Amino acid sequence: MQISALLPNDVNEALELQPPDWNDISPFLHAYTTASIYFPIKVVENHQIIGIGNCIFQQDTAWLAHIIVRNSHRGQGLGAKITAHLMQEALKRNYKSIYLVATPLGESVYEKLGFKIQGEYVFRRGACLLPGESSIECIIPYHEKFKEAIFYLDRMACGEHRSMRLEHYLDHAYLYVEQGELLGFYLPDMYEGYVVAMNERAGLTLLNIRMQQKDFAIVPALNTTAQTYLEEQNFNIFRTAKRMFYGEALPWNPKIIYHRVSGQIG
Repeated sequence: MQISALLPNDVNEALELQPPDWNDISPFLHAYTTASIYFPIKVVENHQIIGIGNCIFQQDTAWLAHIIVRNSHRGQGLGAKITAHLMQEALKRNYKSIYLVATPLGESVYEKLGFKIQGEYVFRRGACLLPGESSIECIIPYHEKFKEAIFYLDRMACGEHRSMRLEHYLDHAYLYVEQGELLGFYLPDMYEGYVVAMNERAGLTLLNIRMQQKDFAIVPALNTTAQTYLEEQNFNIFRTAKRMFYGEALPWNPKIIYHRVSGQIG
């Protein structure tokens, strides 16, 4: 058994490990093998990839993502070995906060390695897209003058400095603005569609726009406003996942997150 770097020509084989209830991971795996902010690894046994994982290096946090073990090799401690290897790399680079989103299958593995639960995401799915208005008061397209306000709201939500990540997804943003003040944003191009808002009106308006385009939603459990709204729209729970951290916990404000970014960076 050998742990080494996941390379571009490994991606097709690594896709065989994808759990059936996950969205397509191929765009992530391709990205992981082409940029320096990622540290993707594979575990090989008898010339076959039996496990994969990745570490994402942000300004003040490291995120572990796509830790997957081939079905035939589960229950042998391989997930823990992959996680420990990624943690070691993050700690070597002096990261004090390491995060991940854990499926129920992986939660106990991460707890044994010292991770603690910070919160929970609830996954919901509906039978159809929601109808919406063609024109909504207070919603405007992205304007550069609100860039820093978007970055500020993001830091309020997650406690991280990740403006360099968000900047790539601003062009098609929906902004909720009242009297010249940004109260919320929706980044439809950022993975699962990121929504943050400072009040319920802005949050539900932006979430509704998102649900006109998506038939699923992943929202922090503690955002009870969004949870109630989705339940009323017949979006039913099909699973949950825990947000977990190792080391120092950053301030996280789930009540203003109306839709998460993705499983790889929360």
